[in-house]
Amino acid sequence: MRFCPECSEKLMTTQTRQASQSEFWTRRRKICVCGFRITTYEIPASELTIEKADEDDTGSEGKKESSNAS
Repeated sequence: MRFCPECSEKLMTTQTRQASQSEFWTRRRKICVCGFRITTYEIPASELTIEKADEDDTGSEGKKESSNAS
């Protein structure tokens, strides 16, 4: 996030440190002139995993509509 969602001004980074969750993550504390504050975490793509949902977990998206004409 580069701009404040409250006033659209550019956010300033006030603190950068290693995140406690992983040695590869970076934690940044940002603040805006309007007083809005946010913490962001930068996670390398190599640390991310994508899990594919089972077919049973797809809910209504995986179901076909049945046509029962009477």
